[in-house]
Amino acid sequence: MQCTVVIPTFRDARIALALDSIASQKNIQLAVVIVDGANEPETFQSLPTYSFPITFIHEKDNGVYDAMNKGIAVAKGEWIYLLGSDDILANENTLSNLISRGAQADLVFGNVENTGLSHSATTKIHIPSFPNGMLWKHTLHQQGVLYKRSLFQERNFKTSYQILGDYEFHFHLKNKNVKVEYVNETVAQCDANGLSKRYVWKLYAEEIRLKNEYLNAVQMLVVVPFIVSKYLFKRLTA
Repeated sequence: MQCTVVIPTFRDARIALALDSIASQKNIQLAVVIVDGANEPETFQSLPTYSFPITFIHEKDNGVYDAMNKGIAVAKGEWIYLLGSDDILANENTLSNLISRGAQADLVFGNVENTGLSHSATTKIHIPSFPNGMLWKHTLHQQGVLYKRSLFQERNFKTSYQILGDYEFHFHLKNKNVKVEYVNETVAQCDANGLSKRYVWKLYAEEIRLKNEYLNAVQMLVVVPFIVSKYLFKRLTA
């Protein structure tokens, strides 16, 4: 097994499209873990049979990062990819290309195409950088990232974060100086209407809290006003 794809979901029929995009992947040994936060096994009875094994976890969770942690705990193989149930992989060679390019890396990442844009501040193509820019904003899109499974052996996502748990985890990886590789290709197409794209205050309050975990007092004096200004700008341009 080379890679496990973890899909947290809650009553989302679009998961069939996500699974079809996984089924199209070539030159890779895959497994899938579906974490069903609604605890409704009957919802998945109509899914077709796929060539890869699927492990189901049917139980209530404490948010999306708790669901991801549950999936990661039973994942196999060297790599982990986290896919939203409303997202799809960009093409049939996406995962094999990332693994090939990331042979010497702990973290491989590429671009993400945002679909269903509803806010002018959201770009059509998210072009990431890491670790540059992390001080100011979350420069990685989680659906653009392939993780070495060993990165989760020390710790998982903090479930105290409901929106920015991936940002906090990536800050943790930044401070560990993990080896990274950027691939200038689109990795996934993602619905741009999730909570992190609604630009509510809770998002920015979490950003202030996580920055307070990692930055010193002088840095916070600069960063907090910047975060507040981001929020005001997004609200004014909504």
